[in-house]
Amino acid sequence: MEADRVYGYRNLMGDLNQEGMLKPYGYLKLLNQLVEEHFEVLGLSQNKAMEHRLAWILISAVFLIIRPVRGTGRVFGSTWYSGRDGISFRREFVFRDEEGVLLFKGSCFSVLMNLEERSIFREQCVPFGLPEPLEVLMAVAEPSRRIHGDFEGVEEWQVRNSQLDLLGHVNNIRYLEFAYDALNGEERRRFCQEGRLEIYFQAELNPGEGVELLKGLVGDEVLIRGIRKSDGRVSFDCAFSSSEAW
Repeated sequence: MEADRVYGYRNLMGDLNQEGMLKPYGYLKLLNQLVEEHFEVLGLSQNKAMEHRLAWILISAVFLIIRPVRGTGRVFGSTWYSGRDGISFRREFVFRDEEGVLLFKGSCFSVLMNLEERSIFREQCVPFGLPEPLEVLMAVAEPSRRIHGDFEGVEEWQVRNSQLDLLGHVNNIRYLEFAYDALNGEERRRFCQEGRLEIYFQAELNPGEGVELLKGLVGDEVLIRGIRKSDGRVSFDCAFSSSEAW
């Protein structure tokens, strides 16, 4: 069973805020480490996909933060494939501390991208084996979400070479770094507390691309949106709510 495999990780000091709490992008970093290591075990790694001119692309993730991660102690994660809906592949994850106490859990969605055409892989059969889905879901989540709100401009910046990854576009962790930098002091404190953290990727950011960051509030949600300057498309949306109505 996929879910029986457990992997351990330790946070770095640079991933913590001044109060010793994990920054929002740290949760995505842990998820990436977990999935990448697990995919190596399953034979589904990025290198394996690239042999078929494909690549795994994360399109969204929902984190339910039960107990905010603190300090550099070890955390332990497990993950499993929970099903496919059209082009998107869903995966669940759970992280606990050394005593087995639940820290955070959630769901994420990925697609396969054709590297030659930079388009989404839409065929029903994938050229490598997938595990049997375990339909035990950790969060109410969908691959995408229409986010509406009154947004105000925060800042503009340009993609740097240091933000690019193996696939030649901005790595997904960077988007949550951008979102964190757009917050004020009180919002940064809230983003590191218990709550629901969501990130949706809609249009990739490539070298030299200009980006405008917007911020908005809807109820108790803090929203961050990135607009791709070249065509005005929404590149990503990030939402955080401290509500317990999960």
